Amino acid sequence: MPVDWGELGTPKGADHWTVRTAHVRLDEGNTPWQGYARSVRSLQAAMKAMGFVPAYSKGLRRPGPRGPLPP
Repeated sequence: MPVDWGELGTPKGADHWTVRTAHVRLDEGNTPWQGYARSVRSLQAAMKAMGFVPAYSKGLRRPGPRGPLPP
């Protein structure tokens, strides 16, 4: 169950909400996925800062189900 940062002090553990009890939280007016799409962040700046260059940007492809492509 996704939670808002403000709720992190409230849960008692990982099993605080279950499939059987999730409705109680949702009935209180909590909307766990509200704003989810707006929270998207790119990893490109962090990758660049670390010097990471994805293989696909070097013209390489990811290995397919049959294994890597020959050189």
